[in-house]
Amino acid sequence: LVVRGTGSSEELNKVADEIVQQMHTIPGIRDIGKSWEEGKPELKVLVDRDRAARSGVSALGVAGTVRTLVNGQTATRVTIDNKELDVVVRLREEDRANADGLLDIPMSNISGQQVPLRTVARTERGTGPSALERRDRQRQIIVGANLAGRSQGAVTADLQKSVKDIQLPLGVTLGAGGEQEFTQDAFSSLLTALLLGVLFVYMVLASQFGSLVHPFTIMTALPFSIVGALIGLLIVRADFSVMAMIGIIMLMGLVTKNSILLVDFIIRGRKQGQERTAAVLEAG
Repeated sequence: LVVRGTGSSEELNKVADEIVQQMHTIPGIRDIGKSWEEGKPELKVLVDRDRAARSGVSALGVAGTVRTLVNGQTATRVTIDNKELDVVVRLREEDRANADGLLDIPMSNISGQQVPLRTVARTERGTGPSALERRDRQRQIIVGANLAGRSQGAVTADLQKSVKDIQLPLGVTLGAGGEQEFTQDAFSSLLTALLLGVLFVYMVLASQFGSLVHPFTIMTALPFSIVGALIGLLIVRADFSVMAMIGIIMLMGLVTKNSILLVDFIIRGRKQGQERTAAVLEAG
């Protein structure tokens, strides 16, 4: 499943944890995991925008100064032994690790005066995500697992029942992912192909027989073929998979071909003066 939404990463991760708990209660699932990983420790510099505005310092200026002093900035390039090397200017390692010392960094405001960073900002320790995964401009967390001894359809049905009671925060949705998403897309495409195939078969038969009635007569065998296919899957205890769907589409062609022969022979017999029942029996 894919947890996606406009909410915070913490909200999405909470929903993902609930899904993981539900997965542990479903038989046939193993190796449960999620794409969210706990973030690395980080030091946040939080700017007080009101104080910064009164001091003549912009939040953008604070961010630029801190980024330069911590990450460094290439000041120039030097050539040593015919190799050009970047000269990166930044604070020493011991100074970068000192949060209190970082707040003592002076900054220039719009008047050219030096303002200590601690007067307009404060530091806060926390964690940040290792990676931000997005799709369609929304954050997402993928919860996945492997199958063990059960089919994907059976496990998916149980999973859908178990997660329907999860209270989703505003703006957070659940969707299919991985093999489940591929299967749903494949079934949708194959169903469209099946409907278009039936439509084109009718058009071809209508032009072949010069009638709008005979194509319906021929295509009445199609529902019976689907029933037979489902009974066959039930007998051999096979899942209704993508391959089964492809087989049904092929079966439609075979059934239509057989129906065309039967109806064609019936029409010929009727033209030769045979009664309807006799013509049907002879065609069969």
